Amino acid sequence: MKRAYSDEAKQEREDQIIAAAESLLIEKGYHAINMDQVARAAGLAKGTVYLYFKTKEDVFLKVFERQGGLWGDEIEQALVTIEPTHEPAQSRLIELLVHSLVSRPLFTRLVALSPIIFEYNIPPEQLRVNKLWVYDNLRRLGDRIDEVFHLRSTGGAQLLLRLFIVVAGLEGFAHPSPIAKEIYDTEPSLPKIDFETELRTLLTLLLQ
Repeated sequence: MKRAYSDEAKQEREDQIIAAAESLLIEKGYHAINMDQVARAAGLAKGTVYLYFKTKEDVFLKVFERQGGLWGDEIEQALVTIEPTHEPAQSRLIELLVHSLVSRPLFTRLVALSPIIFEYNIPPEQLRVNKLWVYDNLRRLGDRIDEVFHLRSTGGAQLLLRLFIVVAGLEGFAHPSPIAKEIYDTEPSLPKIDFETELRTLLTLLLQ
């Protein structure tokens, strides 16, 4: 198998690994994945994968950044089509954010995994860069939301930060592990949590 020498070839190889990891996350769930599986899914030798990513957490932190970038791009593109107004437009903002997250289950899963899994086997400097990237993007996207919707109750960046906190908690309740799901399905007394419904309700409360 040929080695990637140019920067372009290296980026293509990294993208190949990330795409394989994304597919495995959808198919198997994070805890059932190991680096051998990532390598096989990418069609690469395990040693080659380790040239790009030192740990499984390293791989999925990059997947998180990629999915977060795609989500942010989607929000920004949607904001371009909304006319700026000085009147509250909370319902439009709520539907925009809810739809964008419901349509990206891979991203919401990664939001939930990031603070409790990915951060525990990542070099401090890499984690610092990731945190700065996340919050810089939240501030930038939040500023754009403020420009369009003129939020009165909270700033756009603060709203997005709180939204991420909500998603991180809600994801586990709405999409439990296979064992927990079986228990929920067979115990009528246990509540059934619908991600979209609860996200809309909680986002409405955040904007009050």
